Amino acid sequence: MNAFWANGYRGSSLPDLLEATELTRGSFYKAFGSKRDIFMMAFDLYFNTETKLLVDNLTNKNGACTDGLDRLTALFDDAIQRYTSGDKRGCFIYNSLAEIGDSDPGIARQIDRGVKALENAFTLAVSEARSDLEPLTPEEIKLWTANILGSFLGFKTHVRAGLDYDLKACLNLLRARLGRAD
Repeated sequence: MNAFWANGYRGSSLPDLLEATELTRGSFYKAFGSKRDIFMMAFDLYFNTETKLLVDNLTNKNGACTDGLDRLTALFDDAIQRYTSGDKRGCFIYNSLAEIGDSDPGIARQIDRGVKALENAFTLAVSEARSDLEPLTPEEIKLWTANILGSFLGFKTHVRAGLDYDLKACLNLLRARLGRAD
């Protein structure tokens, strides 16, 4: 998974994958079949670990935080901490979307599943972000979700490209616009 996450589908050569799996060429093909097949497995692994954790935290599956804005803040803080610790891989789902798009229908279906899971989780967190104020309308929730998800993914994309991006400023703006400035 990490080879594809760090280098992308096209950027991960067979020697990269052999090194990552510690397999010989013959064992690799016997175990995985093809580069595409192992990519699909890597995508599933990412979805079932990284994406699931993010979705569980944003949708409060663990019951730790009922306030959507606090859950979004924790997500942004975690992204900043990962970046400052040297993790510059970005988001595997959106990296794959940008690189592969719909050029492979099977991979596109997997990407779409990941995109929808993220959009739904962000939507729930946004809808629960103003519990102490007048609730957002469905249209406001949709617009805020697009804005916040775009900021989050913009940060991940900028980090992957080696560009500076002030996610903390975006987070402060978000808190202020939702009536919860620090």
